[in-house]
Amino acid sequence: MKNSDLICNFCKNFHQIRVDNKLSKEKMAKALGITVYLVRKIESGILPPRLGCSILMNIYNAFGVLPSAMVSKSYK
Repeated sequence: MKNSDLICNFCKNFHQIRVDNKLSKEKMAKALGITVYLVRKIESGILPPRLGCSILMNIYNAFGVLPSAMVSKSYK
């Protein structure tokens, strides 16, 4: 799988987690310890170059989604 596919899957899964948990962008940002701006960027398919792997651990801690699931076609 190409890196671009992994990034696309991550962004789609990120959005789907927010929707499935009925969270606003603001609440998602707070749950993950990131900014609303970053939530918007990720959901639009853009991963900032300085995004660290800590966001994967924050997603796991907040929602129980494994890092490997975030880059698969569906996180479920």
